[in-house]
Amino acid sequence: TCLDSIFRQTYKNIEVIVVDDFSPDNSAEVIKQLQQKYDFKFIEHTENWGLTKTLNDVIYNHANGKYIKCIASDDYLTDDCVEILTNEIERLGNEYAFVYALAQHFIEKNGVMNFQENVGNICTVVELFGRSENYIPAMSVLFDRNKFIYLGGFDDCYIEDYYMWLTFATKYKFHFVEYCVAFYRQGIASAMHFDHVKMFSGLNYIQSKVFIRNR
Repeated sequence: TCLDSIFRQTYKNIEVIVVDDFSPDNSAEVIKQLQQKYDFKFIEHTENWGLTKTLNDVIYNHANGKYIKCIASDDYLTDDCVEILTNEIERLGNEYAFVYALAQHFIEKNGVMNFQENVGNICTVVELFGRSENYIPAMSVLFDRNKFIYLGGFDDCYIEDYYMWLTFATKYKFHFVEYCVAFYRQGIASAMHFDHVKMFSGLNYIQSKVFIRNR
């Protein structure tokens, strides 16, 4: 599971914060049971905040670490993920806002995981702005918390992670690590019914907003 992979990390100096954003199922109870096994902070919402507001609140008001690693409950990390990314961003220095790496997606059907190709690739700022492919898989990113706060955090848009990477790239450098550090689940339904119109509309909105902000 996601939490199992987090607590298997070879890098031990981590703070783990789990949020339940008013799930309609019994997720909150499952998380509370997991607190008997693992040491982490649990934030339980009594109403739905949405992803962007939730992430910004946790990073601004609850997290204490120098770097932030976000991961969804369906995804999981390699055991050395945090160690590799932390060592790399520390080596690079203060000019860099984030590092990212390869991630592998999988489709699970009837309890069987079918692993697909890796995603993620080295890219320039120009290529990132053009976004002809998924250069930066969100679950592979480690970013600087202070730089995130300085730039105003995630925007409440369709592709909030892409907005953040572009915003970082207008002020700081970023770096690609050619190593797989994460795995993410792609549902069969989402793979078949991907909303291309909404995606392209979201891309245009983000690119325009970042361009205007940095004129």
